[in-house]
Amino acid sequence: MKMNKGKVLSYLVEFGLLALIFYRPFVSGIVYPWSNTFAFALILLLSILWLISLIGKRRLQLFSTSLNLPLLLFLLIAILSTIFSLNQGESLPVLVQLISYLLFYFLIVNHLSWSKIPRALAVFLTAGFLLSLYAIYQYRFALPLLYQRLDTITALGPGEIEEIKGRIASHRVFSTFALPSSFAGYLALVIPLGIGLFISRSSLQERILLGIVVLTMLWALFLTFSLGGILSLVLALLFILLILSKKTKWFIPTILILLLLLGIASFHSGSLHSKMTLRLYNWRSTIEIVKDHPFLGTGIGTFATIYPRYKFPQANEVHYAHNWYLQVASEMGILGLGALFWLLATFIKEAIKTLKSEKERSRKVLLAGLLVGGFAFLFHNLVDMDAYVPEITLLWWAVVGLIMIRASTKVRKE
Repeated sequence: MKMNKGKVLSYLVEFGLLALIFYRPFVSGIVYPWSNTFAFALILLLSILWLISLIGKRRLQLFSTSLNLPLLLFLLIAILSTIFSLNQGESLPVLVQLISYLLFYFLIVNHLSWSKIPRALAVFLTAGFLLSLYAIYQYRFALPLLYQRLDTITALGPGEIEEIKGRIASHRVFSTFALPSSFAGYLALVIPLGIGLFISRSSLQERILLGIVVLTMLWALFLTFSLGGILSLVLALLFILLILSKKTKWFIPTILILLLLLGIASFHSGSLHSKMTLRLYNWRSTIEIVKDHPFLGTGIGTFATIYPRYKFPQANEVHYAHNWYLQVASEMGILGLGALFWLLATFIKEAIKTLKSEKERSRKVLLAGLLVGGFAFLFHNLVDMDAYVPEITLLWWAVVGLIMIRASTKVRKE
């Protein structure tokens, strides 16, 4: 009976993890903050069920990975940053959000096994495919209809209506996300998973199905006309190709395709120079914040409140620095940035080492797909705010967890 109860709990936890991977990108955490609370509650419930199952098995040992210490240090500094925050009311919800990400990561690493990876990737791709179909529908039908109906929405002010009209007039799709660039960041994370699964499959039927899914997501990515999203995906792909092969025959064609896509995207998304000028002003202001609060920063989650005090006259109003690393430095100080760099350096080192040492082809291409997606997230966060979009960040932690399952040298029973 104990064995049956343990299996039921194990299935419930696995189902909950996969359900959260599927559900999370359908509801914007920025537009609908309640979805963040729901996700945290579900993660907490899954953690309790997982602990109960371990107690029933009389096994409380955590599955150790090389990220454990960097993660604990980063969390500790986040807690200290919250304690000494200039606005604890803003810091506490962001700290809770961070804790939910880390709990989700530990559940992925400790509960799923490598044999479950294809199932998890299928969930990622099903969600990505449906959201991409909606984005294509949005481009053809929904955006024009929404533009016509905006004036009838009484909950929005005139300024907000005009801003939304401007976004719609650009014909850049955003699916269920708040911004086209966020949707592009999500697709840059998920598309490589589909490519990896496509290459690893031997069945013609599976390849045809996966090919349709990947092409649909690529088309949706193109319709976002996001320079950062397209560039981050290509850079991550080039990085992995460079690691896997010393041959450079793929680099020149890829770069030419990249330049073509960037040219088309820049034509549709407006002046690249003006956007980068605004970004530079954002980053300069963020650096000034770091100078005034060097050690523990202003407090996690306080950037939107502090930024106006440092905003340059030529700059625009923003809630995020559009650079994850600079914003971490401003909110958590150089201590937080150092902990983040240690965490990312450890992850990158372990991931690359695992990829190079993997001998079996199907596992190698699955790992490569996961790495491209994970690195695309890191690249995109140099110029955007994906790390502060809950529906993207939670999925990135899931990808990190899946990679670390394979990267760990400890033998696990499948």
